[in-house]
Amino acid sequence: MVSSPAVILLLINVFFVSSCVGSPVRKCSGDVCSERPPVVLIPGDLGNQLEAKLDKPSVVHYVCYKKTEDYFTLWLNLELLVPFAIDCWIDNIR
Repeated sequence: MVSSPAVILLLINVFFVSSCVGSPVRKCSGDVCSERPPVVLIPGDLGNQLEAKLDKPSVVHYVCYKKTEDYFTLWLNLELLVPFAIDCWIDNIR
């Protein structure tokens, strides 16, 4: 059985999300035309993965990758949460 606080949180989330959905900024002509930045939702800590391919103009440390040919695991790769690598991870997650 679902507890009443869980039901209340679910209803708040449903109403909050429905109130945040807006109309497009302008009509699209088939190309990507939204002027809004993309939104990435990460619902959990260890059960999800987010992969990225890098092509950045600069890096925060010399140990950080500037460009990658293939996708690599960005969320949640525990190897990236050590000193020095954490700065690379923070820069990549932006």
